[in-house]
Amino acid sequence: MRDEISELSERSSAAPQGSEKKRLAKELETAEELLLDLEAFARNLSDVTSQTNSRGESVGWRPELDDGVILNLAPLHTLMPLWSAEPKKAWEALEAGSYDWSRTAIRYWSDRVLEECRKDKSYAIAHGRLDTYAGGK
Repeated sequence: MRDEISELSERSSAAPQGSEKKRLAKELETAEELLLDLEAFARNLSDVTSQTNSRGESVGWRPELDDGVILNLAPLHTLMPLWSAEPKKAWEALEAGSYDWSRTAIRYWSDRVLEECRKDKSYAIAHGRLDTYAGGK
């Protein structure tokens, strides 16, 4: 995209005044807007792939088939501007502890979820952590 912008800029500078120069200027403007969008997407993608958990460990993103579509999309909500409302709500619910049974929750909030596994046998079973269950529910 940067190469295309450079080429369009050169062609626009060399073009005589008139419709061709206006067309090239419009193409250049569109290309620059696209580059800004691509750079923002790259930053958001980097944020998702470098995500860390509650212990500071790099966890990135990977799908968890047992968690369902919305919970799998939740960490990606910043990458989907046209359909981010539902995944963002799911992300906020994950952050709040509403889905601590999910693999996605234990990936990002491992300490909190393991504490829940100590108290809730169904969570301990879901995460294969019966060794942490201390009684309770």
